[in-house]
Amino acid sequence: MVGSLRRPSGEPPNRRCSRPAKVWIAAAALVDRLQLNASRLGGSQDFKGNCLIPLLHTSRLELRPASVECLRAELQGRPALARALGLEVPASWPPQFYDQDAIQYTLTWLLGHSAEADWGLYYLVRRAAPSIIPALIGAGGFKGAPDPVGTVEVGYSVLPEYQRQGYASEALAGWVEFAFASGRVACVIGHTLTSLGASIKVLERAGFECVGPGHDPGAPDGEQVVRYELLRPVAQP
Repeated sequence: MVGSLRRPSGEPPNRRCSRPAKVWIAAAALVDRLQLNASRLGGSQDFKGNCLIPLLHTSRLELRPASVECLRAELQGRPALARALGLEVPASWPPQFYDQDAIQYTLTWLLGHSAEADWGLYYLVRRAAPSIIPALIGAGGFKGAPDPVGTVEVGYSVLPEYQRQGYASEALAGWVEFAFASGRVACVIGHTLTSLGASIKVLERAGFECVGPGHDPGAPDGEQVVRYELLRPVAQP
């Protein structure tokens, strides 16, 4: 989990990333290692929810953008979401910090920003492979479009039975690559809790650095929030 999926961090708008620019080494290595193809794919996809935004693919995942129809179905319950996605939804759904408030917030945001749907929620779907059945394993993505100074926030949550298998790292690398390839993003940020060691490791392995205290309106009472940042790679001469 990186931050609550309910809404953006609530920090002052247009806050610039606080670290000096540096070469983006760790995250670039991670992207290469995962052999990502997080660019827009040819053709639009329709997953029974009229989601016409191209998928993002990683080596094991499909990152499916949430549509208005899918989010409305999810508010009705797991069976409706399963029909909308064309997938079996595990009994353990939803993942931590992804609740009815998060779904409603995402739906409201998407209704008001349909042209920016790439910068919203994605469903994490484990792709089919020999002896592997497609599965909905988590949710995450962006908490809105990049702000005027090029900062965008990410968040994610994976079901317990799929944690510690590299899926969160894979999804995060896909979103990071997509963000920097868009030309609109100079810095990707994420907020997490100091008590979530696994989440911190995911960020640090992707090249993010802790820059100090953060703010997340959805954080549990008494929990300390920290902010992580990753700058766009510096072009080499």
